Amino acid sequence: MSRTRKALVASGFTYAQWVLTALAGLLLTRFLIRTLGREVYGTWLATSALLGYAGLADLGILGVMPWLFAEADGANDGARMRKLVGHGLAAGVAGGAGYLFVALCAWVLLPAVLHVSPAELDSLRGPVIAMSLVTAIGYPLRFFGALRSGLQDFAFMGTVGIVQTLLTVGLVVEVTRLGAGLYGVALGAALPPLIGGLIALARTASRNQEFLQGWPRLRWVSLQPLLKSGMGQWLGSVGWQLAFASDGVIIAFLGHRELVPVYVVTSRLPLTLLQISWALPDSTAVGLAQLNAEGRQDRVAEVFAVLVRFHLITAGLIACGVLASNFGFVGTWVGLDLYGGATLNSVLALDVIALSVAHGFMVPLAVLGRRLSVGLLTLLNGISHILLALFFGRAWGLPGVALGTTLSALLTTIPGGIRMFAQVTSRTMRESAWKIAGDWSLRIAPCFLLAVIPNVLFTRTNVVGRLGSHPALLGSLITGVLTGMIYLAIMRPLLRFLPLSARIRRVFVALRLV
Repeated sequence: MSRTRKALVASGFTYAQWVLTALAGLLLTRFLIRTLGREVYGTWLATSALLGYAGLADLGILGVMPWLFAEADGANDGARMRKLVGHGLAAGVAGGAGYLFVALCAWVLLPAVLHVSPAELDSLRGPVIAMSLVTAIGYPLRFFGALRSGLQDFAFMGTVGIVQTLLTVGLVVEVTRLGAGLYGVALGAALPPLIGGLIALARTASRNQEFLQGWPRLRWVSLQPLLKSGMGQWLGSVGWQLAFASDGVIIAFLGHRELVPVYVVTSRLPLTLLQISWALPDSTAVGLAQLNAEGRQDRVAEVFAVLVRFHLITAGLIACGVLASNFGFVGTWVGLDLYGGATLNSVLALDVIALSVAHGFMVPLAVLGRRLSVGLLTLLNGISHILLALFFGRAWGLPGVALGTTLSALLTTIPGGIRMFAQVTSRTMRESAWKIAGDWSLRIAPCFLLAVIPNVLFTRTNVVGRLGSHPALLGSLITGVLTGMIYLAIMRPLLRFLPLSARIRRVFVALRLV
């Protein structure tokens, strides 16, 4: 199977999983707000975001394992594969222990950071302990998922991901309905990954038993390269956690825990669509690593530029669609009292573009071996995001918190990514920026302004209240689709550069988009 076909298979399963996850998230959010209450749900969102830092305890080793396995598999180096398995498992065990330690530290800081009362702390204690213990037990098993991904067993891992999503929904709904409260959310987050790891282990035992025997003795000299590779990934993960998953903590720290659900609900559609759009370019990471190992630098630079351009075009489409339709969507989904307003929605649209561009640069650069530089740059982005979100959040509320995301990316990862891309392609920064985003930046401005119009009209005329939820939802979908079609028409000259399969290209040709 060719690299392109493997990437399409991977992206197909990833899209299916993310669409299912998005639908599950919409269902669970509405269910939990109504079952647990807005305040309790907001407290759990902020708590789980703070505990998310414990997931970084493996120092990034498990995160880079798929790429390292892909490189060893591409070189047909069985001895290196067995060494990676033995040392990777050891890293997983250490990561589980580290997870418990960091979770304990986060628990100690919880009252001061989130302003949680003693009564609220008592209600959180049991679910947090349950989630932490189950996650720590399953931590070493995550290694086998990384192994299967590195071997490009995409169809199997895609199926496992779908099963995990369905398990999450079932556990959260059923356990919560039984009256267990937050235990349902905690177990729904922790048990499915453990089960998925066990399934990946069984797959490895049946298909690649040679990797489970003949491991070399653990040596510090062998762990050092893994730590060096993982350190960049770890720094990047910390940065992404600070920039992408800490807004709830920031809002709670500013003394507005009741607004955490408002922010999460308003940002759900843009951020969900954004992550779905990353599935196709991210699925090329393993193939890009193998291409780089073959020394085909001209082809690597060409693929790099196409991937960043793909991120730009899809991010612009999502931003315009969300601007035009998010008001009706949120009002129909959970009610207008949880919609953050037109200003917040507009800033979130900018966040979509900034995050996607940063992601489009950082992932390929990390795959190409610049993991430490990418990690440091992403960490700087995360720190600047926290500072900017705190500053503007105090002044402007929720839109100010969201603005921190765009500004931090513009100050750190985007210019840094352009500089490193210029080094890869032997161009100046100005030439590199224009090659990737020149035509797009000239075309996005009128699209963005056009998309703002229905956003403002929906807010001022109270469409949901006047028409009812279902007509308002239909109207928001229509305006979103029309806005997206106008965007694609304006971007039509740029679409021919996208890495489309023959079947998809025929559809685009029929629609006269290429």
